[in-house]
Amino acid sequence: MEEKYPLLGDRGKGIMQEAMPLICNYGFQHLDLHRIERFVETENVRCKNAIKKSNFVHEGAMRDCELKSGYSISLDIYAKIRPSIYPHSNSSSLNM
Repeated sequence: MEEKYPLLGDRGKGIMQEAMPLICNYGFQHLDLHRIERFVETENVRCKNAIKKSNFVHEGAMRDCELKSGYSISLDIYAKIRPSIYPHSNSSSLNM
């Protein structure tokens, strides 16, 4: 699941921090996701702080992995694993 927050003029108002738990809970409960990842520009300190407050774990960085306005940028990787309070549904199990 990929999340994007194009808030434009609403930066700094805490909207992302309020929306992230709702989106994650929906993904775990209704979409039966096991893991949700966030890729954030390394220089975006404000976004990284909001992600940490939502209990995402920093897993590493991908250096110079993407071009933005003609320049290489690095991305930090954050992830959240399904809490045990949301058991997997039987319909999603694979029969191999």
